Amino acid sequence: MPERLPDINLLPTYERRGEGAPIVFYLFFFITIASFILIGVFYFIYKNNLETAETEYDTLQAEEESLEAELASLDIAEGESHRSAVEFVENQIYETSELITRLDDLLPRDSYLNHYTYRTDETSISAHFDSLETVAAYTTELNEDELFLDVKLLNINNVRQSDDEEDSETEYYEGDYDIQVNRQLLKKESKNDE
Repeated sequence: MPERLPDINLLPTYERRGEGAPIVFYLFFFITIASFILIGVFYFIYKNNLETAETEYDTLQAEEESLEAELASLDIAEGESHRSAVEFVENQIYETSELITRLDDLLPRDSYLNHYTYRTDETSISAHFDSLETVAAYTTELNEDELFLDVKLLNINNVRQSDDEEDSETEYYEGDYDIQVNRQLLKKESKNDE
């Protein structure tokens, strides 16, 4: 019998690598399915959030429009109130002009008002006089006038002012007064002058 020839296989043998390959496949498949599920969940969550945000945006936009309309109406109303305030002030009787005229008319010759402050309860003035006699005369005139309830001479300052160009010195007196005005009489006289 002939000897048998040895069995020689020149083709490479294919060996399976074991069971590791299906695990990787299943793992990849599981990750793919999980990612699709996560994408779906996030899609619906963000879609709901987007719908909520859109309704909130619409609400805020409507509120903004209503506030702008309210602001525009307030601007119109404020303009009207400014206009009415100006009309009110223009139609008011300015009793202070009558008071200043009276104070100025009572001033002696070569004297003038330097400062004037009018408040509801008290008026203060400052005037320049050429002598102490004119200060006394003006104080007497103010006290005798029916328009003034109380006249107080607060102080008298002797002021000397030098003029460098003419090498001369000017001397005058400055008197400060607090005066309480009879407001009812002042209003009557202001209305009569109109």
